[in-house]
Amino acid sequence: MTDSPFAGDPVSEVHLDSSPLVKVIAQVRFPVIAKIDTLGGVQKFQESLRVHYPVMRAENRLAFSLAPGVQFGGSPATLWRLSNASTTWSVTLAHDFVALETTDYHSRDDFLDKWHFVLSSLESLDPAPAVKDRIGIRYINRLMGPNLTKELGRWIKPNAVGLTQQTNPLGIELVANVTQSHYRINNLQLKASWGKLPPNAVIVPGVDAVDEESWVLDIDVFSEEKSSFSVDESLSDSRRAAEYAYAFFRGIVTDNFLSEHGAKSNVC
Repeated sequence: MTDSPFAGDPVSEVHLDSSPLVKVIAQVRFPVIAKIDTLGGVQKFQESLRVHYPVMRAENRLAFSLAPGVQFGGSPATLWRLSNASTTWSVTLAHDFVALETTDYHSRDDFLDKWHFVLSSLESLDPAPAVKDRIGIRYINRLMGPNLTKELGRWIKPNAVGLTQQTNPLGIELVANVTQSHYRINNLQLKASWGKLPPNAVIVPGVDAVDEESWVLDIDVFSEEKSSFSVDESLSDSRRAAEYAYAFFRGIVTDNFLSEHGAKSNVC
């Protein structure tokens, strides 16, 4: 990674038969719309998505606030989770955000087409969001296997492997090693965390631990510029964020990684 992963034109996607992606999430946050906590408030939203996400369940969360003279106070809020029958794709709607997530990612265009559908469905809310507080997309990758530490030197570029392949004296073992980077890219920001984890350890909320050693790469690209909510603008921001996330991913992995994980012809 001696050259910037963001130099040049956007990197074309390469489909991997054995992709390391475990989850992809897109989210847009907006000022609170209290009506979303009610069944009546989400009825039209559910109807617009039901054909692709027929299963809807409600979950409660506690929304904490800090007020003058008060330590912590909280009020219950509702999370509406809509999913397909296999739960590989799901939409989460709360009174201050909507998110799309999948464990079955195929391509950028496929994901963004589904995200466009979700963003458009926000317009069925009454009232619909008027302001966008934050928008982002997140890619979470995980590598595992009995020869993981040895393979990292072939799969991951040296600057990203870091201490993971350092030779230690007898009796000394590197149990975990996590690196973080934070970039500003015009109106976007990219935060990435990657490294070796021991069994049953988690650095990414929402991703289950595994009972063996693993190497995780979590890339989150987002904008916190507040603006009027627009479906087209939100989709455009999401596409640019996805392109930068993929550019960073390709700046981390080697050609050996691509070929050994089933690289096929490029897709847009």
